[in-house]
Amino acid sequence: ATVSGVLTSRLRTQQKLVTIRENRTNALYNLLKDLAGGKTLDDLIEISIRNLKKVFNAEAAIFFPVTETKLSPQPHSASTFILADSEWHLANWCFIDGQKAGKFTDTLPDSDIQFIPIIGAKRKIGVIGVKFVNDQPLHFEQEILLDAFINQITINLERELLNELAKKSMLLSESEKLYKTLFNSISHELKTPITAIIGAISSLQDDTISSDQKTRKNLSGEINVAAERLNRLV
Repeated sequence: ATVSGVLTSRLRTQQKLVTIRENRTNALYNLLKDLAGGKTLDDLIEISIRNLKKVFNAEAAIFFPVTETKLSPQPHSASTFILADSEWHLANWCFIDGQKAGKFTDTLPDSDIQFIPIIGAKRKIGVIGVKFVNDQPLHFEQEILLDAFINQITINLERELLNELAKKSMLLSESEKLYKTLFNSISHELKTPITAIIGAISSLQDDTISSDQKTRKNLSGEINVAAERLNRLV
């Protein structure tokens, strides 16, 4: 009976572990599938917050920096809570130091929120604030799953931010090309009436030409036409 009881207990424990791992795998799979369908940065943030709330029964907020050392006090619009000033300072410390802070951590554990830095391969992206409904610390499997969630969210946010940066660079390059084309075109259009005006005035300064009333009248007319064209261009 003792041996049977021990074996039964082990089987139940193993079954429980298998169930936990299946749930973790399913949760991670659903997150990845949803993130793959996101088309914009806003989509990815909304998907991330929704999945955090569904899996961990927690409110979530994502904060992006305004400078390299300062986090925005306002979370993304898809976030489900906002911060008090004291909480923002903790979030900003988390961003600068690159370490978890707040609830269930060694740094100000009395806070109601756990702040987790979003650190990409090339730079710090921001901070995720997670507000757990349950006051009990996460067990080991939940911590692993939360870390996996944060890693996948970080990868997808960084990818989209890099895509947006590439688009901005391309737009800047195209704008520069347009500027040069427009500038060259305008320069050419301005030179034509200016050349006509200068040529006509040079002719008028010649006594032989200016003494002819008909020629002088024609040249004055050319100057007038060129000046009007120049005025329109300007």
